[in-house]
Amino acid sequence: MHASETTHLTETRTPDDVDGVLEFLWLELTNRCNLKCVHCYTESHPHSGDRDILTADDYEAVMAQAYDLGCRKVQLIGGEPQLNPEFRRLLRRSVELGFEFVEVFSNLTMLDEDTITFSSENGVHFATSVYADEPAAHDAVTTVRGSHRRTIENLRRLVQRGVRTRAAVIDVNQDAESAERTVKFLTDLGVSG
Repeated sequence: MHASETTHLTETRTPDDVDGVLEFLWLELTNRCNLKCVHCYTESHPHSGDRDILTADDYEAVMAQAYDLGCRKVQLIGGEPQLNPEFRRLLRRSVELGFEFVEVFSNLTMLDEDTITFSSENGVHFATSVYADEPAAHDAVTTVRGSHRRTIENLRRLVQRGVRTRAAVIDVNQDAESAERTVKFLTDLGVSG
């Protein structure tokens, strides 16, 4: 969508205007990411973002339209959604609109205390991917040294604060035993699958 096309975002629609029901809204807040995962399907990386064309007002309008159409679940994704300079504003707005399920899909390498506090107080969920229980194997997939340590530290912080968090174990060139070990490692941390 280009800036000149945003005027239609304010049109009022009803559930009768669409076929079926809009149940879940995924909002890609940015194409940028601070990691460079070898398997990334969106080709996100620290220097991408040239496809970021929506403003915070645009995202808020899309969320409001989706809510008006009966949607009650939203997930903020990226790249790394926290790299959008308006991330906190958009997270707050998704809660204010009344979405029953709000989830942030993040690599969890840059989570701040304000976001954790807001999420804990407002029932926001988090999701992430973990590639291995061993730091070197995880970091080999993200191609960023220390990403495993930061992701795991932030998983612990979220769980300790009661923020519902799930993690997917992505098998990128690892054996089944390693994947099982990683699932157990995450389960022991209190993370759901």
